[in-house]
Formats: sequence, C-alpha cells, structure tokens
Amino acid sequence: MIEEFIDSVLIIDDKEEEINNLRNLLEEKDIWVTYFNPPKEKQEINSIPVVFRNRKLLFLDLRIDETKQTIDNISVIIRPLLQKIISKDFGSYGIVMWTKHDNHIMEFKSKIQNDINEYQLPLFVIQMDKSKYLKEGFDNILNDLEEKLQNSTAANFFINWSNLIQKGKDKAISSIFELVPDYQKQDKNLEFLLFKMAQNYTGIPF
Repeated sequence: MIEEFIDSVLIIDDKEEEINNLRNLLEEKDIWVTYFNPPKEKQEINSIPVVFRNRKLLFLDLRIDETKQTIDNISVIIRPLLQKIISKDFGSYGIVMWTKHDNHIMEFKSKIQNDINEYQLPLFVIQMDKSKYLKEGFDNILNDLEEKLQNSTAANFFINWSNLIQKGKDKAISSIFELVPDYQKQDKNLEFLLFKMAQNYTGIPF
C-alpha cells in the first residue's frame, strides 16, 4: 500500500549525514527524494524562495534546533516553514515525524489545525524514532511505516482512495488512447471524440 503511495519524498532535517542511508534506500526503490536543510530562525524562513511541488511523504525532524523546546520548534520553526514551502495545492501527503514521544505528535497536530487556511494540511502524521534507525539501519522502515498506518483507519482510507483514484485516472487515459492508437490520426480524431464526450457530459448542444 505505502510504496504505491510514496513515489516522491521530501526529507527536512538539519543533519544530512543522518538521513543519507534513508535517502539511498528510497532511491533504490525508485522513489524520488529531495533533501532540504531548514533555517533555524524565523526571519531566515521568511526569505526562503522555494515552494515545493507535491511530495507524497515528508520526513520531518521535530528537533530541528536542539537548543529549543519542542513547543518552540513547532511554533517558531516548523509551522512557519510549512507555510513557506507548501502551497494550498500541494496535494495529498503524510508526515513522518522523527520523535520518541507520541505526545509531541498530538501537540503538533493540535497546532497545525490553526494553519488550515495557510497551506495544505497532511492526511496523516505519525511518529517514528530516528535514533532507532540510526542504530539498526533503515532497511525495515517501510515495513514499520506500513504497520503503523494499518492501525490508522483514516490513513488507510485516504491512502487506498488516493491509489485507486490514480489507477482509475491512468486506466481512463489509456482506454481513450486505445480508441485512436494511430499517432497520425490522434489529434483530429481525439478532438472529435473529446468534443462528443464533453457534449454528452454537459448536455449542452454546442
């Protein structure tokens, strides 16, 4: 389920050397990975020029600045960072938050509810312990992630629904293409076909 969903990943972490093995693992599975080293001060976040296009999964370090308390990291760095780099049409995605503590996840979820008009909120937010994978390796991380998601009705529904929609879209496009497989005739014949489909769908006699 999860490997069908995550064709692209954004890793937000201030210690690139700690996530290199994770990045290598994902890339070996043909998952597109982007790494982003975030600023640690709010004024620096405001000057970030980048807005990311859709990534299906974000790995996000809760303690980007280890000198700050958890609440400060969420309020001063993470929320302004998400507001800056994620647009309202970012698309459906989930967040894996590196933390040992479930209560940090609840705190994060509570805070980002206030940002609903600022950027696209994640479908799900789950907790995973980065220190465990730094010790044991990242080989089992996707299996562990799948297991965690199995325990979430909402995450399961959204991911499976997204996968089904994608498959349905690809099937529909392929079916239309197969009606006119001759490239030399495609433009002319598909123009007529799509016109008739639109006419039938809207009921408007063009």
